[in-house]
Amino acid sequence: MHDVVVEAPDWMTALTMGRGRIGERGGVPPGAMCSVTADGIVTLVDAVTRKRYKLEPTLLPSVPPPAASEPPPPVAAPTVQVRVSKRT
Repeated sequence: MHDVVVEAPDWMTALTMGRGRIGERGGVPPGAMCSVTADGIVTLVDAVTRKRYKLEPTLLPSVPPPAASEPPPPVAAPTVQVRVSKRT
């Protein structure tokens, strides 16, 4: 299983970025089944490879906090954690 944390404005962009970080290309796989829960968790199952992609909003910081003498960074896009697992 791969756990990747990315900052993206929406789950489709997060999926594309997350797949890129684990060496895959593309966004939503053709023929994928998708579900979205009320709390914002998106789950996709690739019908061909049987991989499951789970995208969860998270509060994990994606960058280290600035030093005390540095000004605060601009507000970033929401952070999404992308989990990929091979379905058994």
